[in-house]
Amino acid sequence: MTLPTIPAAELRPLVDALRAVAWPLDRAGARALAAALGWGELAGTRDETTFLTGLDFPQPLAKIRHANAWDYVVVNVSASSAEDAPAVDAAFEAIAEAMAALLGEADGAVDDPAERWWRLPSGGSLDLQHLESVVVLRLSSPQRAAGRDA
Repeated sequence: MTLPTIPAAELRPLVDALRAVAWPLDRAGARALAAALGWGELAGTRDETTFLTGLDFPQPLAKIRHANAWDYVVVNVSASSAEDAPAVDAAFEAIAEAMAALLGEADGAVDDPAERWWRLPSGGSLDLQHLESVVVLRLSSPQRAAGRDA
């Protein structure tokens, strides 16, 4: 089975928008980012807002935490499949290759769970993560990225 993932044509605008985020990211900034990407607001709290990204697979969600220095943006870039681990593995590898084509080789990687990250001029990072049943792209604030690298 092939797991639906973000189309390559939609990856570049997403990566470009995430790379342009200025920190700290407040609620207004989160909403502006979402509007620029065409996302619709689904739910929100004082600290976090969930958006529908419109990507063509089940649960096309993005969460933006906008409460403090440990803020982040998380975007599901694959469908979720608890039943087909090899499909999630393949989706991660395909998206990692597409990310490398856009940003160059990853600045860091771990294998369990699989993760690749690219440092950004802002001090933050773009982190591609293979969670158990889904692949996510996380934009980490400079503080969050520094905490991982410590």
